[in-house]
Amino acid sequence: MTSVDKLISIAKQEVGYLEKKSNENLDSKTANAGSNNYTKYARDLYPSLQGQPWCDMYVDWCFVKAFGQVTARQLLCGGFSAYTPTSAQYYKNKGRWRTSPEPGDQV
Repeated sequence: MTSVDKLISIAKQEVGYLEKKSNENLDSKTANAGSNNYTKYARDLYPSLQGQPWCDMYVDWCFVKAFGQVTARQLLCGGFSAYTPTSAQYYKNKGRWRTSPEPGDQV
């Protein structure tokens, strides 16, 4: 399995995960469903940001699950961020920003 395949496999395993209304049942895909932005992704990587929008947290979480913290940080151009414009800037700073994503890219 290639690294890209591994990353995509982990991401696909999360299909059906619903954000939660509170910190309860964060590991369940469907229990405690709500719209308060509580997720296992924030719990695991950004505990102080629990309850905030989590799209970028999810992507970082998938990379960490696939490759570990050190390699994930390198692949994500040097940092983790829960804020997508900041993550985009990491790529721009490293000269790796593209407008046509490929499988395995952070989008």
